[in-house]
Amino acid sequence: MPTRKVDANLTLGHDADLRDYEIAAAILSDWRVQSIRLLTNNPAKIESLRGWGARIDERVPIEIAVNAHKAGYLNVKARKMRHWRGALNQTGE
Repeated sequence: MPTRKVDANLTLGHDADLRDYEIAAAILSDWRVQSIRLLTNNPAKIESLRGWGARIDERVPIEIAVNAHKAGYLNVKARKMRHWRGALNQTGE
């Protein structure tokens, strides 16, 4: 459950998500990738990659099938980590 992880990180004075995309940006640079279409709903990922010099021409949203088990998880990611919800598909699961 991301709520516990996010709350723990925030309580310790860290950002909600401690991932850093410096190595990913370095790999793109080493491979001489000019620009990318990034499959993500995470704005921090875009900001970090751009901060390390990666050129992102397009963000492709991730379509998410939502059911009762995933709704809370996705709400926490949206509320506490600024994730875009992308295209949400309701399921009867």
